[in-house]
Amino acid sequence: MSSPSYHQHSCGLLEDSEEIPKDQFTRLVIQAIQSLGYPSVSKQLEEQSGLCALNGQVAEFCECIFSGEWSRAAQHVSHLGLEDVQALDKVRFLIYEQQYLETLENGEVESALHCLRSQVTPLCSDMKRLQRLTSLVMCKSSEDLRKQCAWNTTGPSRRRQLLEEIQRYIPPWILPPQRRLQGLVKQALEAQKKQSFYPYCTPPQPSLLEDLKYCPEKVPHLAYATLRGHKDEVWFVAFSHSGRYLASLSKDRIVLIWRLDCLDKYSDEQVSFAAEQLIDSTVQSMPSHLTETLDSGYTNGLVHSVNGEQPESNTGRMDHSVKGYIEGERVVWLLNGHEDDITFLAWSPDDCYLATCSNDHTVLVWEVFSGQCKWKLSDHKEIVSSCAWLSNGCRLVTSGPDEYIYEYDLLSEHPTSPVCFYRSKKTADLVVTPDDSKIIAVAERYIQIFDRSTQLEVASLLEIASITSLSLSKDGNYLLVNMSMRSASNYSDGEAEIHLWDLTKRKVIQDYRGQRQINFVIRSTFGGQGEVFVVSGSEDTSVYVWFRDSGDLVYRLDGHHATVSCVDWNPKDPFLFASASDDHSIILWSNRERLDQRYNNIIQ
Repeated sequence: MSSPSYHQHSCGLLEDSEEIPKDQFTRLVIQAIQSLGYPSVSKQLEEQSGLCALNGQVAEFCECIFSGEWSRAAQHVSHLGLEDVQALDKVRFLIYEQQYLETLENGEVESALHCLRSQVTPLCSDMKRLQRLTSLVMCKSSEDLRKQCAWNTTGPSRRRQLLEEIQRYIPPWILPPQRRLQGLVKQALEAQKKQSFYPYCTPPQPSLLEDLKYCPEKVPHLAYATLRGHKDEVWFVAFSHSGRYLASLSKDRIVLIWRLDCLDKYSDEQVSFAAEQLIDSTVQSMPSHLTETLDSGYTNGLVHSVNGEQPESNTGRMDHSVKGYIEGERVVWLLNGHEDDITFLAWSPDDCYLATCSNDHTVLVWEVFSGQCKWKLSDHKEIVSSCAWLSNGCRLVTSGPDEYIYEYDLLSEHPTSPVCFYRSKKTADLVVTPDDSKIIAVAERYIQIFDRSTQLEVASLLEIASITSLSLSKDGNYLLVNMSMRSASNYSDGEAEIHLWDLTKRKVIQDYRGQRQINFVIRSTFGGQGEVFVVSGSEDTSVYVWFRDSGDLVYRLDGHHATVSCVDWNPKDPFLFASASDDHSIILWSNRERLDQRYNNIIQ
């Protein structure tokens, strides 16, 4: 029986839809059934519908590609309906190129050279590509050839890739993309995941049999753990990039590093008591002068090692007993070395270092897992407000109100001397873009963008009020800024204090309302999988969670008893974020399912 004919201009529609052409859908169903390995079923559907996935000539062409009948495949190209001569030649070139490479792989060098001279060369307009193909003759083995060609798949897979490349030159109504229906289903699932804020939805996994539905109960909104230990206001929290640790800094001039997996074993009271013991032991043994600068430029501070071992004693360091354990297991660590309030901290990309900024005009860079305070950076003439690591983990930029941004190379011969500087305004906060090409700083009402290659300001964006903090999206295209509305002219109650900037369009595209920021520095951040949320602290003691795109409020969370200064979302756990408050506490927020799991683990 001859293959059913395909009517290109058929316009039948599915009965239940006004937008899905019946003939196209049927062809894709046939193609999908064939790819699933049901040839008799697809044949029956072809007979009943009068349609086929591919017409006879195109089907034969594809079969020639998969079977390696290169000459026949090249002959069939003229029957594919291509009117562009260049497209015809390009398709033939791709076919003969594949023939040449596979012949060479099989060790048939003479036949491969004949194909190269008589078939590939006349069709190749790219001389560099032709030279590269010619050089492959020198490969010593098939393995060497596959390495040079970056082939990491089998022969059938490579021929499937060839067909995909050929499809770029052939109209889709003649040769539909392979597995087109499966691709459309994947697109639908991805769109559904985005629309339903996956994974904050039910069912827990995407299903073809039912729609995903947004489930607000899955968004973190319950106090999963409350950590105490700091003796004063907690101003800043930051998860490590691995998501395994949480660092906090306080007005008590101490940095605590909390191990998060211990929360599945021990209660809040146990972990908090371990932290309190650690701080108490530090305060009791604290020398009058906390840091001593050695001739090398390194600083020895009062340190408790993160790996649980006390660092070797050096000049200017006091030995003392180490606390922070529960039943012999380390759960919290302490770093202490600044002479004034600590303002900011940042984990290095590999989580091996922690940089802390202070009102004492210095930045201390701690080698976290040995407990050593390795570098002291002292170039700022006023307080140091912020710092940020470059992606290589070797360079650090620092900023402050002294109108300088310094960049250090910590692996250079002189790690404590800046390699370059940027002239800025009185900087309150800064970030480095993911590609390391730009530094974005906020000062007064301005967002300043600096080009790292020239150290020059390339853009300046103006806000309605003084900016106190910023947060950059993972793709580097969007910026959250918190503003102190006391500095805004004609400020009215309820006016948005957080703006979302599109850095490509250089304009505000969303604002977030409800939280309060008049007197203090409040920090917000992107959160959740895909950064679909914005979360912020507030002077009214609450934590606010909004949908990022719409600006609609998801939750206002109560649990703190004083200003919430900072929030941070775990980069590896979409169901966990932290908030820091002037009430001396840190709250980890999650959902009911995770809360129940923790409770069951602890009581076992």
